[in-house]
Amino acid sequence: MKNKLKEKLKYFDYGLFIPYLILCLIGIVMVYSASAINLTYVGVKATSYLFKQIIFVGIGITLTLIFSHMNPKFWVSKNVLKFGYWTVIILLMMAKFLFSAINGANGWITLGSFSIQPAEIAKLYLIVAISKAFSKREADIYLGKHKRTTTRRNLAVNI
Repeated sequence: MKNKLKEKLKYFDYGLFIPYLILCLIGIVMVYSASAINLTYVGVKATSYLFKQIIFVGIGITLTLIFSHMNPKFWVSKNVLKFGYWTVIILLMMAKFLFSAINGANGWITLGSFSIQPAEIAKLYLIVAISKAFSKREADIYLGKHKRTTTRRNLAVNI
């Protein structure tokens, strides 16, 4: 068990992970400093958003560590990309037509006291899908043999 963990940590990208942690800490401080005064005026504890942000950062770091140990080929498999596409479409449609606007924006799905923007999930999906599309044409792009870097279908997804 220890040898397996040592082997995985040997290839762990600390140069990417440490700035990620620093940005998370800066984000926690910024959320607290931006929300504390307004929450105090309303009569809510000034630290309520701080604790929520700490929880979300903890969840994010945990998911990052889990996903960093997964096989990257899983995310670009045909079935996962199809599932991701339809999941994003359904979530975006739900946000637009089934849920009320929050602060004037129709892009939120509210589940109790928790709200999520499907557009953020769509951004992650687009990064993976576009990367997959470009990787298929990598040799042509590298050799300069391409006329267009995307097909009509990929262009439609990007829009």
